[in-house]
Amino acid sequence: MISSVSPAVQSAVSRYVREIAGIRLPETLYSQVFGFVAERAFSVGIGEILYLERLKHDSDERDLFIQKITIGETFFFRDECQFSFLDRIILPSLATAAKKSSFRAWSAACSSGEEAVSLALLARRHSGPAGFSSVAIWASDINRQSLETLSLGVFRSGSFREEGSGYHWLIEPWIVSRNPLSVTLDQAVLEGVHTARIDLSTCDYAEIPDSLDLVMLRNVLIYLDASVRSLVVDAVVRKLKRGGILFLSASEVPLFEHDELELSQTSGVYYFVKTEKKNRGLKAPPTHLRLPRELQTPGVRQLREPGVPVPSAPRSREPGVRKPSWAQDLEPVSGFREGLLERLEKCFILSNAGETSQARIELGVQLSGNTDRISAEQHPAVHFLAGYIYMCEGSTDEARALFDRCLSYHPAFWIARFHRAILSASADPERSRLDFASVARDIGCNGSNGLSGAEFLLEGFDCKYFRDISEKWTEKLSVKGARHVH
Repeated sequence: MISSVSPAVQSAVSRYVREIAGIRLPETLYSQVFGFVAERAFSVGIGEILYLERLKHDSDERDLFIQKITIGETFFFRDECQFSFLDRIILPSLATAAKKSSFRAWSAACSSGEEAVSLALLARRHSGPAGFSSVAIWASDINRQSLETLSLGVFRSGSFREEGSGYHWLIEPWIVSRNPLSVTLDQAVLEGVHTARIDLSTCDYAEIPDSLDLVMLRNVLIYLDASVRSLVVDAVVRKLKRGGILFLSASEVPLFEHDELELSQTSGVYYFVKTEKKNRGLKAPPTHLRLPRELQTPGVRQLREPGVPVPSAPRSREPGVRKPSWAQDLEPVSGFREGLLERLEKCFILSNAGETSQARIELGVQLSGNTDRISAEQHPAVHFLAGYIYMCEGSTDEARALFDRCLSYHPAFWIARFHRAILSASADPERSRLDFASVARDIGCNGSNGLSGAEFLLEGFDCKYFRDISEKWTEKLSVKGARHVH
């Protein structure tokens, strides 16, 4: 169907998707969305461009279109390790500290609501005389039909999967009927769950109360344009109370930071805690301003559970190992070379802020589809950042091609492989799985040494974070689990 839609229409559809939802149309939806536009335009007897204009004032037709551009991939207790962490540590702590107070949380971009129901059932376990007086969960999504499905309490059979099965016992008592296609829950399970149709890209969240204990904003930010992403994060953070928790999906954490949030980690589960506002600025101080390593505080605060050791840092490079030619070229023999990593760090910061045009200038390499301008002898971070700029702009094909190029010259530069794996997870899960497995091995052997002095690419995180996430993705993308990746 894509071939029957002209490039001009394809471009117009992509622009319209960004206009109404602030998202980049995922490649996996190209055929479905372009085909839908062609079919609907034909059915009403108008051209595709006129049909897109009609969507702007026809709310019913727009709702149909939104159903096609949103990814409804969700199931009960998805990312079970996060729910287990909430159950074992966060919810008991909140319940003890706030007896007879309500627990309030927001499941943003909830799709058909399995996440919101999971959260409500889990929080109720910690209610009662010694815990929360009540539980209130706000479930929001741009897709009106998904919210209606939630209100009916009817969920797909695929909402019950092996991942999350450790908490299915909480759902079983509420099942009133089941067939091969769907499961219907008692309406009482939705007590305290409030639905709201919200387009996150508008940043108008008036229907969501302030001072929330928890926000789950998972598998959303990666689809948003960088400029929209920043505004959404600001608006979401304002809804959290001091000490409130924000959960993202594992693949989104490396792309994210905010001056009121502190990244924390407990037993491999990463989350953000709202803290006092810090000064906005660089993600990390410039190289020449950094403290000696022994005086630096870790970029990730680790909360230890009893009996859970904190993994040791990766071993340093063995003495006597010869530097590769591109690393030797970085010795401070000229002003240009002395300032190279500082320039690349600034390029990285600008890319994350959405200022990709300025980032290109800092990179010092002309990017216009001709990657041959980047020679093999240039620092690996130059190749990586060329791809990273395209990734931040939503040009995933170009980004993957540049990450490929980086790795063909510098196979040990694992952060390029990590981001290539993220971009390939939907389109090529087997390649993604192999990449994630390789990243975990490389970090175990070389740690930050594999980044060739470009530690600023860790964004203040530690290598353990990337290893943990890579191991989880490797397991998720196994032959058994890859079929669930959409």
